[in-house]
This record gives sequence, structure tokens and C-alpha cells, in this order.
Amino acid sequence: MFETEPSVFALDRPLPEFILARPKLEGSQSRSDLIIDLAVRERLTVREIISRLGGGRGHFEFVGTPEQVADTIIAWFEDGAADGFNIMAPALPSGLAAFVEHVLPILRDKGLFREEYEGTTLREHYGLPVPANQFHV
Repeated sequence: MFETEPSVFALDRPLPEFILARPKLEGSQSRSDLIIDLAVRERLTVREIISRLGGGRGHFEFVGTPEQVADTIIAWFEDGAADGFNIMAPALPSGLAAFVEHVLPILRDKGLFREEYEGTTLREHYGLPVPANQFHV
């Protein structure tokens, strides 16, 4: 994440000063900035950062009953916090199957998961026009 050797990090110490200085990174600049902000704000050690962010790489994670999971997805969607979700089941394919079997019906009942698509391509699903062919003379 910080484009440096792991050996520079002491597990039970805060992030090193050169990381806190926010060097320009080639990769995930915004993600590293979020992690640095969290570490500074909550005075986390490297071990605590890893513990907090290890599973979802800093993305929001939650578990619960099918109703709780659906309610969380619905709240995020309706509040404009997200317009789609990546489901990271703890085990595949059983975790994904459980989500499809138990959570999707709740989302369908609330009209938040479509049953059918209008077109056959992603462009058609979003109602986007086909761009002009730049190679057609």
C-alpha cells in the first residue's frame, strides 16, 4: 500500500514519519491517504491498522442476519452513500449462495434489485446511445 518494504514498520508503533509525510505514490494515493488519516486521528499502531483494515482493505464491512444486511444496503443506497455493492462472502461459493438465497429476495421485494433487464448490453441497460463509429467513413 505504501510502496515500501514491510521491514520498516514496527507492529506496535505508529506509522513511520516518512509515511505520515505522504510521499507521492504510484498506486493507491487516495486509499493510503485515508489510512494515514485514520491512523493519525485514532492514534493507531501498525498492528491496529492491520487488524482494523485487513479483511476489506479499508472498505466498510458488515455482517448480520439477512434482514440486517439488506437494511444496511438499503440505507446506504437510499442515503446516496453507494450506488452498487461488491459482495465479499467469507467463503465461496457457499457465502455467495447464502446471500443470493436470503438477502436478494428482501432487496427484490423492496424493488431494489431488478429481475430483468431492458436490453442485452450494459449500454442498453443504462439507456446510453451508441457512439458514432470513428472508423466508419
